[in-house]
Amino acid sequence: MNPSAENYPAAIIPAHDEDAMSVMTEEDLIASLSDNISFASSTPGQFVAPSPLRPLVANAATTVLSLSEKLRLELQQHVEAVSAAHAMNDEQAAELALNKVRRVKEMIDIEIACSQYLSPSVKVVEKSSRTGGLTLNRRDLPKFQLADDVIRSFPNEEVFHSVDHFLRTFQKVIESSLQDIELVWKRFLPLCLPHSDDGWVEMDLKKCVDWNAAKICFTARHGSRLVTSRSVKEVFTMVMLPSESIGDYSKKFLQAVYDAGLPKNDARVADRFLASLTRQVQTLLRLTMTRLDFNGETKRDWTVEQLTQIGRDILGDDNRMYAEATQLIP
Repeated sequence: MNPSAENYPAAIIPAHDEDAMSVMTEEDLIASLSDNISFASSTPGQFVAPSPLRPLVANAATTVLSLSEKLRLELQQHVEAVSAAHAMNDEQAAELALNKVRRVKEMIDIEIACSQYLSPSVKVVEKSSRTGGLTLNRRDLPKFQLADDVIRSFPNEEVFHSVDHFLRTFQKVIESSLQDIELVWKRFLPLCLPHSDDGWVEMDLKKCVDWNAAKICFTARHGSRLVTSRSVKEVFTMVMLPSESIGDYSKKFLQAVYDAGLPKNDARVADRFLASLTRQVQTLLRLTMTRLDFNGETKRDWTVEQLTQIGRDILGDDNRMYAEATQLIP
């Protein structure tokens, strides 16, 4: 004997077959749940469904979980696209992939919200306690190296124009994988650094209380490195201008040497200084240097200051007189 219709909610009538239920769309199910579900007061997000609803609730919850898995797979593909774009220095492609990540993330959040109402057994990951998310491996993480670095610890990886550029990229990669930056930066940031930074990581970086403090600590250490790297590059690329006197140019050169942390009295630095002078001034100094000797031996190791003094003794400090002084030099 079939049960009477009066015993069931108006929107749901059991089929004549005891093993089958009436087919309902998810929209109909959610609409009916809004009228027929009584929520448990002790546990928000859980509900007590009438017994005829439970098979439908279980099926709908399974559908939501299946859809969530598909969305997470799609999200993983977009995250990999973000990493690949960063590796190719294609910021436009990275931003497009990141927008797709955001859209899929919003859809996942909607599915998670639905699962809270469909079954108390659905596992919901709250943002405030999220330490999981999509799996990240070392290849997915950006490696810290600057475009101005003379020696790069990760030759085949992306380079960054500034410390802030690296930190922003690191945070984007973490957040695009549904990780909470505040909870995982201590685990992932050291993987982005060369082994030479291991001591500093343990002694200083990991003592930071939050991500903001870590960024300040990171910038304090590596921000000066950027200045040093650029100064080293300047020392080995700068040249004397025709409008400069040798005295003025040597001051600028020695300032770059100081900023780069190089020894100003090193003979190799002096060789670089000599090679950076204008052709006429350089030739005049070389001719003079070969005629100077100390204790009967030709001096081999000069300093920048000694070369500057020779130039000033011959040419003076007024570069307007240089043309006349060097007119016989080819």
